[in-house]
Amino acid sequence: MFMIILRAFRADPGLRAVFIKVFAVVFGCAVAGSAFIAYWSPRAYLSTASIKLHTDPPPVGGKGLDDPLFVNTQTRIFTSASLLYSVVTNLNLQHLLARQSGEPDWSLDRTFMALSQKVGVTHKSGTSLFAVSVKNADPDVAARIVNTIVGRFREQRLQDWKKHFQPSDRELRADEGDAILALARPSPHTVVGTKLEIFSLWVFGGTLLALMAGGAGALRAFQIRRLSDRNSTPP
Repeated sequence: MFMIILRAFRADPGLRAVFIKVFAVVFGCAVAGSAFIAYWSPRAYLSTASIKLHTDPPPVGGKGLDDPLFVNTQTRIFTSASLLYSVVTNLNLQHLLARQSGEPDWSLDRTFMALSQKVGVTHKSGTSLFAVSVKNADPDVAARIVNTIVGRFREQRLQDWKKHFQPSDRELRADEGDAILALARPSPHTVVGTKLEIFSLWVFGGTLLALMAGGAGALRAFQIRRLSDRNSTPP
């Protein structure tokens, strides 16, 4: 059946015209709707803080500071449940983020999930420098959250060092060499990418819907034409 429809679609310009018309209408509506949704979506602001990690002994594996194990481990710690839960409770984000959404206080789990989706971590190749970014509708809140994440990360590394390695005074001072290079400041600049991401996502979904609608329209036209041909055929 599919091959019959495909051959008919290739041979019949009328079916292709139906597909194109339906696709164009649905796709146009999808683009317009996506633009409307993106325009009215809440603004988001990006705040970034950076920290340089102490790496004595050097990362495992002999691959230097770009060792995937080293980079992935530190990135996971930045977004780990234990660290982000401590940030949530420290800043009372259950109340703050819920209030921004116009809802009653969230549970810890829901707040953690919402926060984890707004945190990004990047590593500068060839260095032990990591940058942590947070998006939020309030630039001051974004800055406070990311600064707390970086501060708690540094505290956690120091605690782990003391717990597992029992360092001497010299080693402890070396570990304390982890340096927060730049704390985030509230930025008035809108994260344009957020609206573009929303627009792109909805357009992608609209394109898939338009393809399905165009195919359904062409299939319906094919069925109607086939039925008409049968009825017009003399017995």
